[in-house]
Amino acid sequence: MPVKLFKSSILPKIFHREIERLLPSDERRLLEAAQKISSQNIYILPLIKLALATGVRRGEMLSLHWKYININHMFIEVKAINTKSGYGRYIPFDSDIALILEDLRLLAPPNERVFPISVHALRSCFEKIRLLAGLPYLRFHELRHEAISRIDEMGLTLPEIQSISGHRELSILQRYSPFIFAYTLSYVFVVTAFTPKLLSGSLTGRVGKP
Repeated sequence: MPVKLFKSSILPKIFHREIERLLPSDERRLLEAAQKISSQNIYILPLIKLALATGVRRGEMLSLHWKYININHMFIEVKAINTKSGYGRYIPFDSDIALILEDLRLLAPPNERVFPISVHALRSCFEKIRLLAGLPYLRFHELRHEAISRIDEMGLTLPEIQSISGHRELSILQRYSPFIFAYTLSYVFVVTAFTPKLLSGSLTGRVGKP
């Protein structure tokens, strides 16, 4: 097919959806609604709390096995085979999540998986919860967005945030916080400003070979 036929074509711009924070009042209504629905599904409330605390993706949580959760040292090992990026990672959690996981292990039927429910069951249950909470447009994935925004507010470095979130591209993380965007700009400035000087030897006192 002749390439010139497409020279005048204009590709549509792709706009990334802005990250909207979950207000404290919205979170309270969400958790209250999840508590009411928990009699139908004992896993939904722990799933929501874990998503808000760690930023673990939905698919990663549903594929979690108990042997990859270290409650004593409070971290989760997400295996590479279950991640979107294809890279495994370790995700810390606090004592509140540790208590939730301990209770879940006692209450839930014996199973290798921490959350032995299907994606469809989770989606259906969360649909009921968000309607009951008066948050009809809230998606489960936005809980991960909120978690990463909170992690950024803890003052962690960009590599530390990446190691927890599992993002491989800085452009994705920039959507979560102006601080991450500023960090990236400063990094680019340092690289572009000092790399030529390092190569020329002007910063080290040595002159590079031509």
